[in-house]
Amino acid sequence: MAGPGRERIRTEDGAGFETEAVVAELHAVAAADDGGEPSVYLQSTGTTGPAKVIDLPVSALLAATWAVRDSVDHAHPRFAAILPSGHISHQLINVFAATLLAGEVYYGGGIDTLVEDLRAVRPTVLFGAPLLFDEVIAEVRRGLEGSAIGRWMGRRLADDVARRLDAGEIRRGDVSLVGRLVGGKAARALGLQRAGELFSGTSPLDPEAHALLGALGWFVRNTYGVSECGGAATISGRTTMVPGELGEAVEGMTVTTSAGGEILLRGESLLRGFL
Repeated sequence: MAGPGRERIRTEDGAGFETEAVVAELHAVAAADDGGEPSVYLQSTGTTGPAKVIDLPVSALLAATWAVRDSVDHAHPRFAAILPSGHISHQLINVFAATLLAGEVYYGGGIDTLVEDLRAVRPTVLFGAPLLFDEVIAEVRRGLEGSAIGRWMGRRLADDVARRLDAGEIRRGDVSLVGRLVGGKAARALGLQRAGELFSGTSPLDPEAHALLGALGWFVRNTYGVSECGGAATISGRTTMVPGELGEAVEGMTVTTSAGGEILLRGESLLRGFL
């Protein structure tokens, strides 16, 4: 098995290969012929102009993967691939990071079978869009509104949310008994009872939703990145977060803002250009 700091990968049949040799072979491939390097071609979202094809070198994705290698603290992670395969986050997490961490990746049948797939897979790592977590929150609220005890629990959770928003902090493990009961039930219903690492990407969670997930014992780390930087620019901390924050820059990435408020990125995981 391979992961951060490991020099050998052991395959299912018991054979092994040296990661150093694999890296050397990749460099040899890149240096062959005209010296060009393999690229991953992705379509930009077009949010800042006409959609374009992004030329992202494999080395850029490898740099982004290395930058987030310590984000998953699990000896043998199990990933549920629920994002489109053309999305940069899927490539970063379910392809490159999963390979680096010797993880298992399970592909489901899409949105129509999402809950069924999660229950079958029981992932230890889940990367989802805010829409997914918003649906979890909506389902929790619907379940609590059906009884007097549920409504009482809802009020206690609202108090927990207000406390986190007032303090400006979400702490891993800081969960009330009510939060554990409600959050644990929701996790079991969705097959997420083993998910120790939860991430939200594609857009940030709003502060209230972020705080409510924390009150449920769901420590969901906000991430920020764009296809042009390999998908990884910032990530929330492992033990404490500010509700709604985007976190700190990942290793090797410099994040600044221009005079006009535009986010500027500099690092080894940037694109080669547009096609």
